[in-house]
Amino acid sequence: MAMPRQHRRIPALVGLLLIVASCSDDSANTTSTTVTTTAITTTSSTTTTTRPLAPSGPPIASEGDTNEVVFAIQFLMNCAGYGPLEVDGVFGPATAAAIEEMQADLDREVTGEPDEFTLALLSRSCADSRRLEVGGNAVRAVGNVSVADPDTYFVEAEEGDRLAVLVESTTGEARIQVRGPDGNPVGPSTVAAWALDLTVSQDHVITVSTIGDATSYTLTAAVLDPPDGDAVPAADPDTVAVDDLEEAVTRVCLDSTGDGSYVAETGSGYLIVATGAPGSFAVSRGGIGASAEFVYRDESPGYAGFPVDLEIEVGDRIVGTAAVYPEGGSEPVDLAFNLTRSAAPCEGGAGIPVVLEASGLGIVEFGALADDALALVRQALPQASPPDDTGWVEIDPVANDFGVCEASVTEVRAVTIDNLTLYFTDGTTSGLPAGTRRFVGYRATAGVFPFATEAGVGPGSTIGDVLAAHPDAGIGVGLEGGRDVFITSPPGNDAWLRALAPDAADAADVGAEITAIVGGRFCDL
Repeated sequence: MAMPRQHRRIPALVGLLLIVASCSDDSANTTSTTVTTTAITTTSSTTTTTRPLAPSGPPIASEGDTNEVVFAIQFLMNCAGYGPLEVDGVFGPATAAAIEEMQADLDREVTGEPDEFTLALLSRSCADSRRLEVGGNAVRAVGNVSVADPDTYFVEAEEGDRLAVLVESTTGEARIQVRGPDGNPVGPSTVAAWALDLTVSQDHVITVSTIGDATSYTLTAAVLDPPDGDAVPAADPDTVAVDDLEEAVTRVCLDSTGDGSYVAETGSGYLIVATGAPGSFAVSRGGIGASAEFVYRDESPGYAGFPVDLEIEVGDRIVGTAAVYPEGGSEPVDLAFNLTRSAAPCEGGAGIPVVLEASGLGIVEFGALADDALALVRQALPQASPPDDTGWVEIDPVANDFGVCEASVTEVRAVTIDNLTLYFTDGTTSGLPAGTRRFVGYRATAGVFPFATEAGVGPGSTIGDVLAAHPDAGIGVGLEGGRDVFITSPPGNDAWLRALAPDAADAADVGAEITAIVGGRFCDL
């Protein structure tokens, strides 16, 4: 027996379906009218053809199923006016009859089973929020979102709980944001995995959105058992350790499509550790874009961790620990990693090459305004560590910690970004008026970024290497002892470039190592 219907939202569904149909080349299936005539009599005959039913795609749920997909379909069917259905996640005859009725109204093949297209149409039509009852267990919800149509959930959690929320999507581009009842965010936005130790008992609002095309998703909300507080044992250099399993790292690269993700490749897959918003490396291989996660080579998920558990230090090495949750599990396991840091991008998104030149760094020349120079260097070095910035320091040009500066200098600033230090002053260097804060010098040392001159020499080269690459260079007494190789130092010019070898015994010590390349004129550089 057909169920009574409440046609509240079905017109919107039909409108959406018509929009989809109008965008396709389906002229052969449209209604047609023909007129025929003869020389003796004129007759008009009209023939109407019926549009064939649109085929249904592979079913995402069938009668007899009991799961979160059925729960979502029942909720959305009620929202569209095909109810009332009991929203219990059990696919019975009433749910099948409601789907058949909806498919008939939409001129779709009547199967009684929903497909992805049906889920998307229902989702676009429904603006109602859903409530998730977490309790002591994980709860899952299914939906479909577009850029213009996010979904909203309410979940109540208690003070002292560790609430975790995770979203997985068919395109890997679904994201979540969690807010308190006051509307203020209680964690980072546009992430795939979120967790927080709650200090109050209250409703939390979870918004699911997408940063790309419309996508179906599965949302999981759970109250997790936090780690017991014992320190996680550190990993050995160039290894990833999960509980008692330890794997050697064969390669480390940067996922430079996000704000900062380091990828460690092992024999079984990839560990991705995000220091900012994750990039695309993980999700393109079956991951979700969590703060720490492992993806196997067959693109199956291994485990995922949350920001609340991640402790990490980034320098020449990436060292840290986290509590991570294996796929399908609710108990955390210990993760430790110790990686040699790399500046090589995993795929795409590479930084602009920085070249040590007498006039600057290739991407920016001496004399550029300080903030502009910093922005360009940061853009050129994706995934660099946060800078160590002295800020603008007022100085006496003769007696200060930076050396002897020009008389016009009243302020200086030094900003170190990994193994590159940038120097700025407000003096007349570079021919600009005094008082203009500008880029005037740099110092590059050995480290994560392999800086070099246009001829390919840099920290780690020898005096002999520099002389061979730059035939016009000369050797003189070093500013820091030993010897300096003056690659270029025209008299009266600010465009200085020199290689420092403080351990060189004399000018003939061509095997002495270059420890730094300095350029420009910053105080006594």
